[in-house]
Amino acid sequence: MNASFEKFHHKYTKERDAIRKVRAKMTPQISNLKKSIEEDVVLSAKLSTVWTSSPVNTKEKLQNLVFPNGIIYSKKEAFQTEKVNSFLPWLLTQKKIQGKIKKGQTG
Repeated sequence: MNASFEKFHHKYTKERDAIRKVRAKMTPQISNLKKSIEEDVVLSAKLSTVWTSSPVNTKEKLQNLVFPNGIIYSKKEAFQTEKVNSFLPWLLTQKKIQGKIKKGQTG
């Protein structure tokens, strides 16, 4: 093989492996993803109740989960946010579908 290829192949293979190790450390490992999602869905369904009955530190965690970019209080005495956790719109859709199924409505 070409000497340049060997030189650069070895160099970039080492760099790639180093990057993969760093990424592996940064990526959270969830041993039971399905169970975690199910627990999050249950929590989300009771979000209002959990919020009301929780201490301040739990409320802060929930707020950061639901509004990852935070909440802004505007001069017009209204709360605003730039971003909502992308899981919430999906969850609301699922709750509406489940509500229709329970009422016997389809489509």
